[in-house]
Formats: sequence, structure tokens, C-alpha cells
Amino acid sequence: MFTHVTNGRDKGGDGAFHVGGAATIHLVVDDFAAKRVDTPGRVSERNSIDMAGEAQRRLAVAAADPRDEIGAVRSKGMQRSLQSGTAKDFLQMLNAAQLIPGRIDRVKGNEFVSSAALAGMEVAKRYHIPYVNTNGWSDAIREKGYAEVFNPGNYNNRVGDAVAASMKSLGAKRVVAFAENTDYGIGLAKVIGAKLKEQAPQIDYKFETLDRASKDFLPAILPLRANPPDVVIDIMLPPASYIMMNQVYEQGIAPSATTWFYDASGLADYPDFWQNVKEAGKGLLVFGLYHPKMSQPPLGKQVGDAYTAKTKSAPNRLLFQAADSLLVIADAAKRAKSTEPDALIKALEETKLLGTRGELTFSKEAGYKNHQWIDVPYVTFQLTEVNQKVGDSVLVEEPGKPLDPSKLWKPTK
Repeated sequence: MFTHVTNGRDKGGDGAFHVGGAATIHLVVDDFAAKRVDTPGRVSERNSIDMAGEAQRRLAVAAADPRDEIGAVRSKGMQRSLQSGTAKDFLQMLNAAQLIPGRIDRVKGNEFVSSAALAGMEVAKRYHIPYVNTNGWSDAIREKGYAEVFNPGNYNNRVGDAVAASMKSLGAKRVVAFAENTDYGIGLAKVIGAKLKEQAPQIDYKFETLDRASKDFLPAILPLRANPPDVVIDIMLPPASYIMMNQVYEQGIAPSATTWFYDASGLADYPDFWQNVKEAGKGLLVFGLYHPKMSQPPLGKQVGDAYTAKTKSAPNRLLFQAADSLLVIADAAKRAKSTEPDALIKALEETKLLGTRGELTFSKEAGYKNHQWIDVPYVTFQLTEVNQKVGDSVLVEEPGKPLDPSKLWKPTK
């Protein structure tokens, strides 16, 4: 059983999960740690226990509760650590190491979210192993139509709808996006363009593709000084996103009295966000998948409270995504009374489960909706002070409701 967990370091621990009194489901956890370059802050701190992927893995263990007939067990199988620079390298190394099939606790790669998921799912398809994608947003993951792949996490088309609606609510006339040169970045930039054509064709939109390995984005940013847009959109991940944000702010472009800065990548809950962006984050509008003030099912609060009690850390969106990934696997195995691939896939397709974020079901439509939870809840919030916690930010758009411009704060210059 695959589950895709991203941007983490292997700290050891539980790599398989036990459902009731049945056989163990062995999870191959793609715990990907993206290689990062230095930024103004200590990016090395992302290797701590609070890194995104590690947080997801920890919650998957923390959420396993014998009272719910789900318990974590420590598997005695082999462990492997793979370091690869690209998705292709990861796939080749995984095959060469002959890790599948077999009893495996953990597979770790060195690649970014969606590219890593795209590589991992090829192995899952080859060996007909169910694969739960926790945090790969690229629509290409869904569009392949693989029977083995299920997506309870967010997806680019969902973000595209949210961004287009926000641009309309902001009354934007001209929008410029900066997208990283990855499946995720370019894919989402194109989706936003398509959604704007559908929902707000009057908005002039373009995007610039930037090399995420670069440290200087001024050639793309400087032209905006003479003709600033109404909104600048970030479609990049750290560390490149932090560098770009600082340079946009330092050039007086955004956030400013004339230009909104919109983060479509949901970076504000990253543990190193404020140490890297400082003043550039004040006034930022953020697409979010979790906010402490948003409504949540009782299970969400229960899991969040249990996680905080165990780890002394506040819950965030990555934690609930990880919990739901585990819950849909456990639920399917219980209903199928089996962990055989065909039985598990059939049960996953019939999922109807109230998880930590809402009622989880998987679409059977083709394209980006394939095996996707369509109604992933999202919010928009605004950071109004430097070092502001997400919980103290202003929730300007709640799930299922339009963005409320009356709640927005804008710099005076």
C-alpha cells in the first residue's frame, strides 16, 4: 500500500499500520525531502520535526487509535533511503533496488511534491498497488487515470477555481503570476488562466515561469515597477518562493496600496515562513486548506487535539490531510475485509467517510477528477502583522462562501 507524504525527513518510526485484528497493511511512505538552497533564514531548520512531510507522517501515527480499531505497529522489515535528484532517477533507483514487491517500511526520495508523486505512482501501477496521494496537487497525477491512485488531498483545478473567484472579488483588472518551472507550478498557472477565461474573461492575466533553483528573479520582477498589476500571484514553493516574495516587496510592488499579493501555494503555515519573508508577508492573501477559525467535523477537532497533546504542536492542514489518508485506507480495508489490491481498490472507490475535513468520496469521472475528492474545503486568509500566527490572521473567505472584501487590510503605500 502506497501513501504519498511529502517534504519530510525520515526520523524512523512506524511504517506499517494494523487494522483491527486483521493482517497488517504495509505502507510504503514516500517521505520526500526536497533539496533546498540557502535563503535569508535558516532553511536548514526545515529538517526539524516540524517539516511538512514529517508532520504528516507523525500525525498518521498519532491518529492511529486502538479505540477506533486502528493501531500503529512497528514493522521489522527492511528500510531503504533513496536519494535522487529527479523523478526519473527515483523511479530507476526504486526499480533497481527491487523494493517492490516486498515488506518495506519506508521509501524516501529527494524530489518535489507532484514530480515525486508522478514517479511513485508509476511503480504502484506497475505492481498494481493502491496509492494514496496526500499532497501532490498536479492535475497530471489524476489525468493519467490509474485505477490504483486515490487523491484525498488538494488539486490544481480546485486552486484555480478559488483563485479565479478571488480575483473577481478583488475587482482585479490585471493579474501577473510567478510560477516555478515544475509540473505543479506550470500546471497551476495554466489552470488559473483557463479558469479566469471561464469566470472573468475581462481580467488580463499572464504568468512568468521562473527557475526554482535561481536566487535572482529581478529580470522578471523589475518591469512591474513601471506598470504594476492589480494582483501578483505566487505559484512557487520554498526556498524560491521566499526569495521571489522578498524581491517583489523590496521593489515596492506588492503588497502595496496599489497591488495585492496572493499566495496560491499556501505557504503561511510553513514553520520557516516568517523567518524568511518578514515584512514581505504583511498584507499577504493566502489560499489555505486549514484555518483554526473554519468549521470542521468533530473528528477533525478530536484528531487535532490528540495531535497537540502528543506532540505539543498546533495542527495544520498537512496533519489533517495525513490523517484522512490513513483513515480512508483503514476504512476501505475494514469494509473489504481484505488488503488484496483489487478488493482494496474497489472499496476505496466506494468510500463515503466523514473524515477530519468533511465527507470523503472519490469521483469516478475521467480527467483531473479521477479518483479525486472533489469537495476539498478551502479558505482565504490575510496576514496583517509580521510574525502573525495563522490562527490570528483574518479569515476573509470561509469554506463555501465568497471572499469578503470588507474584511481586507491594505498598506497605505
